[in-house]
Amino acid sequence: MKYSFFVVTTGEKKVFDTKEQANAALADIKQAYLLSESYRFSIAKEIVDGSNTVWTSADLENDPENGVYQVFNHSTGLYEAVNSLQQAKNRTEELKNIFWSSYAENAIFEDVEQDNIPVTKI
Repeated sequence: MKYSFFVVTTGEKKVFDTKEQANAALADIKQAYLLSESYRFSIAKEIVDGSNTVWTSADLENDPENGVYQVFNHSTGLYEAVNSLQQAKNRTEELKNIFWSSYAENAIFEDVEQDNIPVTKI
């Protein structure tokens, strides 16, 4: 039995001998694909300065945990407010998984060997 999928970025068909090989290759492609689409996933933090509120890109390593953060939802085109940096990171991962699943759901399929397809005369 062979397993295959189409690479979303190139349209190329990849064929593997085992489902495990196909899953491993698909995981590598997922990482590269999400990296190439990273502009879709952003986290902003709100900074209140007197009566003004300013948004700036969140520093995921150094910003404080507490605060108001905004996560861009690529499905709606809107930002979603969350109350901590960890919630923002978690929501971003959820959105990445939703985005990826639109491609990868049922991405791997069993290849039908051409020799086994019955031919009927009309």
